[in-house]
Amino acid sequence: MQARHPEHKVVASGRRAQPLIQAAIFMRRSPSSQPRETPLQHCHTCHPKIAMPGQKPARPAKSPAPSETPTMPANAQPDTAGDINPHLSPPSRTNSNAAKPTTMPLDVFAATYTPRWIRDVNLQQPYRVIPAIEIPGLDIMYSTYASTFAGSDFLPPPPAHTPLMPSLLPPPPSEPLSPLAYRYILRHHLETEFLASRAAQSAFTLYSTPIVTTPRWLPEHVGAYQYLIHVPGLRENAPFVRLGDVLHLRQLITALNGQPLFPNWTGTEVCATVAALARRNETVQFLSSVPLDTTACWNVAFPVRSAWEAALRGAVDAADVAMRSARDESSLLQKTSWLERMLFAKASDSVRQTALNPLPSKSTAFHDPALNHEQQRSVANIVSRNFGPLPFLITGPAGTGKTKVLVETALQLLFPRRPGDPLPDKPDPSIHILLCAPSDPAADSLAMRLRAHLPPTALLRLNSPTRDPAEVPAGLLGHCHMAESRFALPPFTKLMATSVVVLTCRDAQMLISARLSNRDLHTVSTSLAVAFNLPPPTAPHWTALLIDEAAQAIEPEALLPLTVLTPPVGAALPLLVLAGDPAQLNPHVHSTSPIIGTSLIERLLARPVFANHPLARSAGGAGVLRAHMLPLPRPAFADLRRNYRSHAAILAVPNALFYSDGLTAEAVARDGTVGAWEGWRGRGWPVVFVQNKGLEDRESEGGGWYNASEAGIVVGKVRWLVGAGVPAQDVCVIAQFGAQVGLIRAELRKAGLWSVNVGPMEAMQGLEARVVVLCTTRGRERFVKGDAERGVGVIHQVKRLNVALTRAKEGLVVVGSSEVLGTDEAWKAWLGFCARNGLWEGEGREKWMVVPDVLPALERGLLRAQMGGGRVRQ
Repeated sequence: MQARHPEHKVVASGRRAQPLIQAAIFMRRSPSSQPRETPLQHCHTCHPKIAMPGQKPARPAKSPAPSETPTMPANAQPDTAGDINPHLSPPSRTNSNAAKPTTMPLDVFAATYTPRWIRDVNLQQPYRVIPAIEIPGLDIMYSTYASTFAGSDFLPPPPAHTPLMPSLLPPPPSEPLSPLAYRYILRHHLETEFLASRAAQSAFTLYSTPIVTTPRWLPEHVGAYQYLIHVPGLRENAPFVRLGDVLHLRQLITALNGQPLFPNWTGTEVCATVAALARRNETVQFLSSVPLDTTACWNVAFPVRSAWEAALRGAVDAADVAMRSARDESSLLQKTSWLERMLFAKASDSVRQTALNPLPSKSTAFHDPALNHEQQRSVANIVSRNFGPLPFLITGPAGTGKTKVLVETALQLLFPRRPGDPLPDKPDPSIHILLCAPSDPAADSLAMRLRAHLPPTALLRLNSPTRDPAEVPAGLLGHCHMAESRFALPPFTKLMATSVVVLTCRDAQMLISARLSNRDLHTVSTSLAVAFNLPPPTAPHWTALLIDEAAQAIEPEALLPLTVLTPPVGAALPLLVLAGDPAQLNPHVHSTSPIIGTSLIERLLARPVFANHPLARSAGGAGVLRAHMLPLPRPAFADLRRNYRSHAAILAVPNALFYSDGLTAEAVARDGTVGAWEGWRGRGWPVVFVQNKGLEDRESEGGGWYNASEAGIVVGKVRWLVGAGVPAQDVCVIAQFGAQVGLIRAELRKAGLWSVNVGPMEAMQGLEARVVVLCTTRGRERFVKGDAERGVGVIHQVKRLNVALTRAKEGLVVVGSSEVLGTDEAWKAWLGFCARNGLWEGEGREKWMVVPDVLPALERGLLRAQMGGGRVRQ
C-alpha cells in the first residue's frame, strides 16, 4: 500500500473481500495442495474519506511538520518489502550494531511512496477486459446522420487514418513546415505529442485507491453498477476528465499483513464510463457493467481519448490531401490550393495598393457605433477582401477589440449596407459563417455578443454531447440544439439554413464526422446534379471561418475547422480570419516540440508576407499608412494598438515587456470610486504589490495548493474595496490553483461577498474586471520549476503573466512573495516599477528600488502628467 514514511503501518480492514474475479482462478498451487482461503484487505489509512455527491471530501490527517521528524537507527534499511519478490521474506529491520538514533528529515511535500509491485500491476497484460458501458446520447451516430441527406452512392466512406510511430520513422528535417513535407513533419511531431500526453496522463494514475457505491443518480442505467472515486487534482484538470471518458480499473490482492500475494491482482481490467463529475469535490462517478468489490483497493488509470488523437491525425491528413489534390488537378487559373495559400501565405498572393484608403465610415454602416478608426478599417478590409487570397490576421493585446472586430465582420458579411441604407430584414441566405474559439467559454462569449443581433434561427451554438448543459450561459440555451437532455446536431435542413454556427475548434470534428465539410457537401450536391442533369454548384456552403483566441490552439487543432471550410478545386474561395495575441497564453502541450507548441497564427505572423511588411510591428512599422510609402502590398493583417481596457499604470510594464512600448492607453474610468480607494500607495496609481510571507500548503496527496495567509490578505482587500464603494460584482480574484480558488471563494461567502468573481487563470483569458486581485500563492521557490513544467502559475511563464496583469481595468492588486517572484526577470521588472513609484505594501521594497536606463513609455507619461507636463528622464 502507499506509505508516506518507511515506518508507516498497513492496517487491516478486518473485512474479507469478495473480488470481482476470484483470485483462486489465477493462483498457482501444487496438485496436492488444497485451496486455502486468504483474507484480502486494503489500507484505509492511506486514503481520505470519499464524499458522496454534494459533500466535501474529508481531509486526511495532517502529515507531521518537518520539525516533527521521527527517529530511526542511522544504518536502518528503508522498507522495501513492496519492491521485492512477494514470495521472499522481507529484510530484517533490526541490527545489533545500531548506532545512536539520528534524525531523518521528512519531506511532507514529497510524492507518496508506491511499492513497485503495485505500479507494475498496470504494466501487465490482463487476462480479461470488461468493455465499458455506452451512455446513450454521448456518441452521435454520424453515419446515420449522414444518411439523412446523402446515400452511399453519392458520398464515399471517409478515409482511415493510421498512427505513425515516431520510433519507426527517421527524424523529420529540422527546417520548418513546408507544403510538400507538411504531413510527414507535422504527423511526426503530433505522434510525439501524443506519447508525451499519454505519459503525462499516466502520472495521474491512482494506485491502491478505494471505491464506494453511490445511490442510483442515473435511473436510466438500470443494468449498470454505479460507483464513485476521489480524484485529487480534478479541480485543476490534473487529470483532465470529461463526461463519457473511460477509466481502466484493476483490483489488487493482498494478505492481511499487507504483503502481496501471487498473483497480486485479479487479472481483469474493468473499463468504466464516467457518468458525472463533481470538480469542486474532486469526485468522479462512473458506471460498470459488472459489480465491483468496494472492500478492495484498485489501480485506476485515465487513458487519453483515442478519438481525439484520431481527429487530429485526420485533420493533418485531410490538409495534406487537399494540398496534393489541388496540385494534381490544378488548372491554369489555380496552381496552388486555397488551403496551401492559407497555411503558407506568400507575398506573391498579395494585391498591390497604389492609393490611400478612403475613410471606412463613408462606405460602410457599422452595427457597433463604438468602433474606433483602426477597428473600422480592419472590418472594411476584411469584408472587401482587397488584400488577395491570404488569411487575414488580427493581433493586439487584451482590450484592443479583437473580438469586437470579429463580431462586426460577421454582421457585415450577413447584413452588408452602406451609410443611409436600411438594415436588411434577413441575413444574406448565401452566407454561412463558422465562428470558432479553442475553448467553450471563449465560444460562449462570441455567441453572447452575436445573439443580440441575430434571431434564434440564424444563430446556433453547437456543443458536444459530452458538455454539461449547466455550463452554458442561460441566455444561450435557446440557441443550442438538444435531444434527450443532451446537446446534439440539429437536423440537416435546420443546420444548412443557419447563418452562423459558433463552436470550439475541437467540436468542428462533429461537422467533419457528419460529412458536413465543404468538400463532402460539394461531392453530394455535384453527384445529385449529375444524376438530375443539373449544372454543378460552384459556391461552397461555408463561406467564412473566423477563429478567436487563435494563439491558444495548436496547429492540428486549428486544422479541424479549416478542414470543414476547405473548398473543392474550382469552387469559390472562402474567407479565413484569425484573431489572437501570440504574446499571451500558448497552446497547452506536453512535448517539447516547437512545431506543436507554436500556434498557426504565430507561425503565419513569422512568414515574410506579414513579418516584413512595412506596416508590421515586427518590422518597426508605425502601423499608419502614408502616401510616400506607396505602392506596397495591401496588408492582410490588423495590428490593434489602442487599449480601451486598462489604466496606463496597469499597462505600463506589460506594454514595455511584450509590445515594444507600442500601445496607447485609451481607457476611461467609470467613476472615481476605484481611484479614490485608500489602499493605493506611493504615487496613488491604481496598482499595488502586497508582500505575503506566508507559505503554501497542499490539501492532500496529489491535491491542490493553497496559501491560507494569502487568502486572508485577499479577503481583507476585497472587503476594504467593497466597503469603499466598489460594487462586489466589479471585483475579480484570480488564483493559480483550484484549491486556492475554493478557499478564497468560501471565505468571501462567509463574509457575505457572494458576487465577487473568483476563478483560475485559464477561465480569465478574454475576460476583464474593474479591479483584479491577483494571487501568486507560491511562498517557496522549490515548487516553481514544477509549476512551469505543468503550465500552471505565473512565475517563469511570461505569457501567463501577461494575461494575469492585463485583466484589470481600473485597479490591480498583486499578493505574493517578492523573493519568489523576483527569481523571474519579468516579475523583477514589475516589482521594480512598484518599488520605485511607492506602489508597495509591506517589507522588502528597498531591495527592488532599481531604475532602468529607459523607463517604460506609459510610466513616463504618468510621471509627466503628475509633473504638469514637465520633461521626464528617458
